[in-house]
Amino acid sequence: MKNNTVELTLKNQTVVITGASSGIGKAAAIAFARKGVKLVLAARGRKG
Repeated sequence: MKNNTVELTLKNQTVVITGASSGIGKAAAIAFARKGVKLVLAARGRKG
C-alpha cells in the first residue's frame, strides 16, 4: 500500500535532478522516468 501512496503523490509532479549523467543521479532519473514523472535533468557533461 505504501508504494501506491508514493506513486499517487508523484503523479503530475516534476522532479529536478542534478548530477543526472552518472551515479545516483542517473539511477534516480531512470527510476522516476519509469514511474512516468516529468523530469528536469542537470549535468556537467554526457560522461559524468
